[in-house]
Amino acid sequence: MNRYRIIALSRSQTLSLSGDCTIIDCDIEDGAQVSRICSQYMPDTVIHCAGLAHQKSSVRNRENLYESINSIATYEFAKAALSFNPDVYFIFLSSISVYGESFDGKSVCESDECFPTSDYGKSKLSAEKRLRSLYDAGYLKKLDILRLAPVYDSQWTFNLDKRVMAPGKKFFLRFGSGEQRMSALARNNLVDFIDFRLRRIRDNTFFNVFNICDKYPYSFNEIVENFK
Repeated sequence: MNRYRIIALSRSQTLSLSGDCTIIDCDIEDGAQVSRICSQYMPDTVIHCAGLAHQKSSVRNRENLYESINSIATYEFAKAALSFNPDVYFIFLSSISVYGESFDGKSVCESDECFPTSDYGKSKLSAEKRLRSLYDAGYLKKLDILRLAPVYDSQWTFNLDKRVMAPGKKFFLRFGSGEQRMSALARNNLVDFIDFRLRRIRDNTFFNVFNICDKYPYSFNEIVENFK
């Protein structure tokens, strides 16, 4: 907000941010509403971090919900932004879950094939492919796909909680030695990376995929000790 004018779309009517920021209640599945917003503000950049996550397996039409919100709505949002600014820079926050669960502790890189196993991961990969189709067709000229490790900050630790805590946070869980390691991503590091990209943007056409995480992976023992 110190560097840019921000138009924040939120499903929450209670979102409060200080500084030069316009907050708009928005349902990203409402194409007419999204189109009106893009028409009014004609954004130079869209940082698309809206989506559906952490749905219980018992939710009806779970797979269709993920696809509708995470993939189709993302695609339609990009088309709406393009219709009012053909040079829009689109940053899509995807997930390392697109790689699936079959790497047995090995590191993954952007060139690895994607075999998502969860409905969430499948919907994120579907969104990536839809956006890539806009780029390949010559419509979307500036596209960054950020595949995020599990995100956390001091006020929101759910992505870490579920890996080291029992339900209800009654006690910690540790499997084996606890020295198994996982990548994670502090929200501030994500913000810094996006700001880094924005400050280096040029007028040329580009498409990038980045895996984004903190500098070092964490052992489960380290995560537990930090919670303690």
